[in-house]
Amino acid sequence: MPQSPNPNLHLHIAVPSPLLTVAQTAERLKLSPRSIRRLIETGALTVHRLGRAVRIAETDLAQFLKNNRYV
Repeated sequence: MPQSPNPNLHLHIAVPSPLLTVAQTAERLKLSPRSIRRLIETGALTVHRLGRAVRIAETDLAQFLKNNRYV
């Protein structure tokens, strides 16, 4: 666990499921990276921004697929 400046304060960092790049997500869904970026821009696909890097958690991708399933 990382040391905090205050010894009485403990930092708990939740580690999400494995993170995918836009290209990896596009490959999994058989879509173009541009299509994935559009889904991100519209807010349809939740992402983690790490500086300029954009990553998609596998759990967020699974939730997106579940929410967009039509029977």
